[in-house]
Amino acid sequence: MVTLNKKNELSVSKSSVLSTRGITLIELLIAMSLLTLIISVAGSMMIFSNKSQATVQIEYQIQSDMRLASEKLNQEIRYSSAVFMMNENQYRNSGDLKSDWNYVALSDDKTEIVQYIWNDSTGLHDKKVLVHAQDGILYGLSFKGVISDSKLVHFKLDGFTSGSTDSKVSVSTTLNAVNSAVVDDSGTNLAPSLALAYRADDIPDPDKVTVAVTMVLDKSGSMGYQMGGIGNGSTAVRMQVMKEKAKALIDIFAEMNNVYISLVPFSTNANNPGNFLNASTNKSALKNAIDGLNANGGTNAGDGIRRSYYQHVDFNNSKTEQVINYTIVLMDGNPTFWPSTNGSNSYYGTGNISDSTSLMGGNGSSTIQGSMDYIKNFSNSYIKINNHTQAAFLKTFVIGFTGVSEEVERAEEIAQYHNHPTDSRIKGMYYAATNSEELEQVFTSIADYILRETWHIYGPLP
Repeated sequence: MVTLNKKNELSVSKSSVLSTRGITLIELLIAMSLLTLIISVAGSMMIFSNKSQATVQIEYQIQSDMRLASEKLNQEIRYSSAVFMMNENQYRNSGDLKSDWNYVALSDDKTEIVQYIWNDSTGLHDKKVLVHAQDGILYGLSFKGVISDSKLVHFKLDGFTSGSTDSKVSVSTTLNAVNSAVVDDSGTNLAPSLALAYRADDIPDPDKVTVAVTMVLDKSGSMGYQMGGIGNGSTAVRMQVMKEKAKALIDIFAEMNNVYISLVPFSTNANNPGNFLNASTNKSALKNAIDGLNANGGTNAGDGIRRSYYQHVDFNNSKTEQVINYTIVLMDGNPTFWPSTNGSNSYYGTGNISDSTSLMGGNGSSTIQGSMDYIKNFSNSYIKINNHTQAAFLKTFVIGFTGVSEEVERAEEIAQYHNHPTDSRIKGMYYAATNSEELEQVFTSIADYILRETWHIYGPLP
């Protein structure tokens, strides 16, 4: 019996041990699973925490850069004389930077906000980073004028994860161009402003500036010739080209709201020049007047220049605001007449002259030097006077619209007659145009020159 009981006890004891061992293994498995889960959750939380911390750091750095940038820009913009917000058609990348202008824009790779500062010494822009690059972040930048206050500029920066269109961070501030004569926003809903151009030159109020342009256009008989000098009055090649390109120039000026144009056609004389008309509101009238020109008569470029000058004088005297004056002289050949009242004495006064060639200076063919002397004398005695008595400081563009080398040289010489040796307000500039394409390029270059000089009105346009 005793032996049997001991066997039973041993059996029970063994069973209990086995049972105890089974529970321990299950608990161990459960514990390991729980531990794995805890580690996984903890790891995820740490990763999330690190990512969140990194995001916070990025946002903090961007906001810090933005705050410092806005403080610096506010000081510069506050004392700027002109501020222009430029849309994507006006500014695409750093290749669109214009001399004399400072810019705030995205870097070309969109990873930084940069300031391009014009350096007079080098003739280049110095690049300064305002908001630094962050790993995986691309920036978006926009500017918008504040309707309720014409001197305020809203400045907004968005940061995007590369490949995403959802803003990761967005910071905005307002700049105050309190001393600027002009603050212009070219942005629209479809093409918002994405760059800021500004400068600090002393300038007049743009509302008190007018641009006056006389177009002294050759309509002599040779304007009926082909560009090489071949043909007659029935093959109006030069005239047709001149009309087409001159009307295109009117279209350009019409986009500049305060430009006034006076047409001064000349042949044997330049009698009855057109009044100054606003190019925007009188575009059709100016174009119709150009269409009405016909090729006939001699070449009295001197009379065209004389009448042009007095047109400017009269216009300036009639205005209280500042007038910026330009003359465009287009001629296709050698001048052969000059203004006179009796056929011998040169006339430098105002008004029309006689239609009679017998009372004109020159014979219309071989008197080229006399005509050139008249232009030189008139320029020296009237146009190039640079003291307080000068009513109209002129910049003159002379276009040699011909393929004949001798005629080109005459036009170039006339441009030099208009160039003052020391006063930049009085300049003569020569352009050659031997065909339709070149004339279009010349007119565009002249318009660009005027735009650059009137930057305080129109901004840093191309």
